[in-house]
Amino acid sequence: MTKISKKIGKMWKDMTGVSPIIAVILMVAITVVLAATIYVWVSGFGGGSGEALSMSVNQVGNLNSGKASFVVTALSGNASWSSVKILVGSTPLTGVDDTLSDGNWNVTEKDVATGDDYIEAGDVINIYSSDANPGDTLQIISSESGSVICSTVIR
Repeated sequence: MTKISKKIGKMWKDMTGVSPIIAVILMVAITVVLAATIYVWVSGFGGGSGEALSMSVNQVGNLNSGKASFVVTALSGNASWSSVKILVGSTPLTGVDDTLSDGNWNVTEKDVATGDDYIEAGDVINIYSSDANPGDTLQIISSESGSVICSTVIR
């Protein structure tokens, strides 16, 4: 053997590896970082809050004795009528199934046979409030997020 190869051989024999404790700490740290990265990446696919709900309504006729009807003309997102609240001005109205009385609203669905509660284009919102006046604002608000889905002026 040459002098250089002896030195290289001796250098390899003298080298020591990383201590087992440091090796375990490094492996745990790498695993934690990878798990956190994968969690953040995958959580974007969960559909968390989804797309924001918005709708457009048109009033059918004018306000008459506190009664007005609005047709849902456009909708983006997916929600049910039970997950919204309706305000006229700053007064919240109560949703009812059948007969309207003062301070109430109900929905006449485009396809009553389906029995579903989902908001669809063509649904008719009927409101009755003796406090409603032309020029008041009708607001449809998400009960879950509190955000305004639709706002229109009553005529």
